[in-house]
Amino acid sequence: MCFVVDGPDEPIVEALAIQPFYKAGDSLILSCRAEGFPLSIPQWIFGGQILPDFHQGVLNLTNVQTSQGGSYTCSLLNELTKEKREKNVTLKVYDSPLGSPICSVASVNNTDLQYQCKWAGGMPEAQLSFPALSNINSGAGTFSLIVTSSANLNDKTITCLAEHPIEQNSCNITARPTISDSSLFPNQDGTIITLTWEVPPTSVVTGFDIQMKGPDLLSHSGDYSVPRGSSKEYRIIQQKPGYARSADVFLLDPDMTYRFRIIPKARLTDGEPSKVHRIGPGDGLSGSAIAGIAAGIPCSIIALILLMGLIFLIFCYHKKKSNKTRYPVSRAVEKVKTIQPKAVSHNILNRGLRPPPDYNNLHQTPSERSVTLPMFVPPAP
Repeated sequence: MCFVVDGPDEPIVEALAIQPFYKAGDSLILSCRAEGFPLSIPQWIFGGQILPDFHQGVLNLTNVQTSQGGSYTCSLLNELTKEKREKNVTLKVYDSPLGSPICSVASVNNTDLQYQCKWAGGMPEAQLSFPALSNINSGAGTFSLIVTSSANLNDKTITCLAEHPIEQNSCNITARPTISDSSLFPNQDGTIITLTWEVPPTSVVTGFDIQMKGPDLLSHSGDYSVPRGSSKEYRIIQQKPGYARSADVFLLDPDMTYRFRIIPKARLTDGEPSKVHRIGPGDGLSGSAIAGIAAGIPCSIIALILLMGLIFLIFCYHKKKSNKTRYPVSRAVEKVKTIQPKAVSHNILNRGLRPPPDYNNLHQTPSERSVTLPMFVPPAP
């Protein structure tokens, strides 16, 4: 008997199901086979090591991660001829970046603007760009682009495009001077204050104006540093660069009332003022208190009118009741009414028992009784 020994032929390697790439958590199967006699035993090699988990050339991969991406090699060896064939297959495993892209803009040297876009994580990293600012510049993961500040960028919305094999996303940013939060911290004597503020990542600021309303500040000698101006208008007392986040103001008169606010600026453009910070003794009702009182006056008037109407109705009711017709009462009824309190009090003293009969009255003669006898009138002839 004669045997023809050949092979192995060129291996046939395929992935099921075939995709350009796989997302982290997917499952797939790699298979490898080749014709020849005797049949060659396939082996799967990854990262220079032979993988043990396969059967008859079939490698089952479940819940794959990005670390499992790369080149897989199928090796077949004819044990008789020692002929060896190999074939590679590249497996791409991608993972999405975390969350959503974040945009920000900041002032650089008070003349330029630095736009930044960031989308962390992912495999591979997302490609980021600002098409409205540049068509040729882009970056992966984190991308910054510095442009010259100009008036047409103020209040203009700029979009960052974030492209990833699994998904595409974007974020918008509008360059305008804004302040997100501010605070005032006085010293123990109330003569020095420190103003602090925060700038959101979407704000473009090249400087700040510190404004005050109230009496002028004191000099170190205790006098006013400049002649008193109008205390009813805000005026600039300090100017700070775009990177500043605090300012010290001194010397204040502890017996006077001052108001402060911060104005963000983008070159010649003023942003919205911060909230007003007040320090000093009270100087009357606040605007909100006055508004509350003004709103309550009409309600008080209406309530007063309703109360007066109710009093008038009660008065009319009692007057009408007192004007009802009263009929004359006979003397006997009046006598009964006059005697009734005594009888009532007598009944009360005797716990409701009837009074005993008047025996003296029973033994009196008819002439002694105070009873009027009927008169006899003779009939007419």
